[in-house]
Amino acid sequence: MLLKKMVIPVATGLLVASAVVWAVEEQYDENRERDMTERAPVDLAKAIDVAERATGGVALEAGAEVEHGRSYYEVTAHTGTADDRIRVSASTGKVMNTKRLSAAGHEHQRAGRLPSGAERSMLADAVRRAETRIGGKAMEAELDRKDGKLVYRIELAQGKEIRKITVDGRDRTVSSAGAMSHKHGAGENDAGVDVD
Repeated sequence: MLLKKMVIPVATGLLVASAVVWAVEEQYDENRERDMTERAPVDLAKAIDVAERATGGVALEAGAEVEHGRSYYEVTAHTGTADDRIRVSASTGKVMNTKRLSAAGHEHQRAGRLPSGAERSMLADAVRRAETRIGGKAMEAELDRKDGKLVYRIELAQGKEIRKITVDGRDRTVSSAGAMSHKHGAGENDAGVDVD
């Protein structure tokens, strides 16, 4: 009986501890990606341009990544028949690798997001507009629909904050949704990530 009474609190404690560790890791990853974005010689818009040229596709989403000490942008582009994931070096602007994504459960999700007559550079243009209008450097961007209208959702790093920005797909107006209030704590200004 005593053993049964101990199992539930111990299991609950393990679940809570796991959730805390996951949240800390997510925040650390976001801080590293923000730091990389602010220091990288190649910006997100340039990485999108490179990926679209490499595949001949239309970029749907892109974001900063730091993995095993390597800094890059991961861009997903729709090529007409499938989606490709392209990794572009944050330091050189060169394609690191390209992977064709499985059509199962992926392509059909994207098909409704491409506007008719979609052209390359639309996502990169939205990123540049947001950076110019709001300031900061883009960490993530994606093509999306809101109330049936095409929009671009962009996350901008501004110092220690990350701001969510929306760019209208039709008239290209930029609106800010405010800061996400993710900030470094004391002593966390440098995540120790080298831009490769």
